[in-house]
Amino acid sequence: MTRDETGSPISFLVPRRENPIPIQVSLVWDFRCFEDTILRVEYTPQVIYIADVFIWNSVNLFYRHNFQWRQDFLKKVIPLTYQNVPEFQSREVKFREDVQEIRGYEYYSDRSGDIGAFVDDLYEIKRTDIPDVYKVSAGGYLRVRTISLSRALRKLGDTFNLQCTPNEDGTWNPILSYNEYKWRNAVPEHIPKELNVEEAMALAVRC
Repeated sequence: MTRDETGSPISFLVPRRENPIPIQVSLVWDFRCFEDTILRVEYTPQVIYIADVFIWNSVNLFYRHNFQWRQDFLKKVIPLTYQNVPEFQSREVKFREDVQEIRGYEYYSDRSGDIGAFVDDLYEIKRTDIPDVYKVSAGGYLRVRTISLSRALRKLGDTFNLQCTPNEDGTWNPILSYNEYKWRNAVPEHIPKELNVEEAMALAVRC
């Protein structure tokens, strides 16, 4: 959302592809939000689904705040600035969590400026007779690098389903909480040492 040469508010959808051609859209939005606002969205011919905010009125929120803060901000500010008026808009605006059919999940850390990790499927995990060695149904084994992760996995039983991301060496990183294993680090200080898998899975963002 920006302004044209005459200073009038104007909105575009910019496809995520090489050499994109912006698509102009009509929205009923508070004119004060058009001082260069960039939102990350998914869209269909009828609906624009808001997923995240990069810049709001020339302020870079993406690098200043973490994902959860940005989501809370959007849920507060969008209802105050956007109006659903079908006669004057080319697409309705909704939040991404309203999508009925999803392709997978995105997981985020609690650090500002971090992008999400997309995971589109669950894998069956089987415990082996060797401690901390778990076989993945897609081939290969889980990478268990910390005591906290070892304890969390033991609570899941002998066979369970889990979302994972692959490593170049054929092992897999299980995704449990805030995506810390996506970055292949030990559990940071700001992440709880004891992981509650059920609560952690609820952090997934539908996409």
